[in-house]
Amino acid sequence: MESFTTQKILRIIKEQGNPDKAPIHKKYHKSGLTFYGWDTPDLRKLANRLAKQITDNDTLFIYSAHLWASEIWDARMLSNFLLAKRLDLFTEEDFTRFYKWFRDCDGWAVTDMLAYPVLGEYLRRFPQFVPLVDQWKDDDHLWVRRAGLVRFITPVRHKEPWPDNMETVLHYHFKEQDFFIRKAIGWVLREWSKREPQRVLAFCERYKDEMAPLSYREAIRNVKK
Repeated sequence: MESFTTQKILRIIKEQGNPDKAPIHKKYHKSGLTFYGWDTPDLRKLANRLAKQITDNDTLFIYSAHLWASEIWDARMLSNFLLAKRLDLFTEEDFTRFYKWFRDCDGWAVTDMLAYPVLGEYLRRFPQFVPLVDQWKDDDHLWVRRAGLVRFITPVRHKEPWPDNMETVLHYHFKEQDFFIRKAIGWVLREWSKREPQRVLAFCERYKDEMAPLSYREAIRNVKK
């Protein structure tokens, strides 16, 4: 089995990236982090290789801490993919890590990959933390609030019932002006429309005067009236 140290992983990211793509990715994501031009499929493959040697909670979060502290976008995405592969190693005590991670986000891609599936899957295992995440709707950090919305994609992908708290959280965010919040509202509802199109349509029609046009359009894009 190949062996990775945290230093080796960061060296691989820096040496095996694509310098031609790095500025393109940086411009697209509008992030202040350093980019090395890795594509998502290649980061996933690297995460799969790394996940094979991680067998305990401490090791998982040692790697994650180093990847996040690097201030490298590709490394933070790698951390997200790694966490998604080893969700079985999470414990109840790890919940506080999520808030710190989301406070450290500066863009939608890293936020969304951490919110879905990682946070969403964590809440399926430890539902006692759902009320705490519901409170993120009042947070002053944009990406914390977006994470609190995106996590609702996880239950629909598992074909679970419509969450009791989802409508309340979505409705609360209707007042927001931020593009990324409005887009997230539409995305969540569009995902649910794949399973419950008429329920999503009824919800959107009921609140059409309160929803941003962007959220409404995104939500019902695939729903036949």
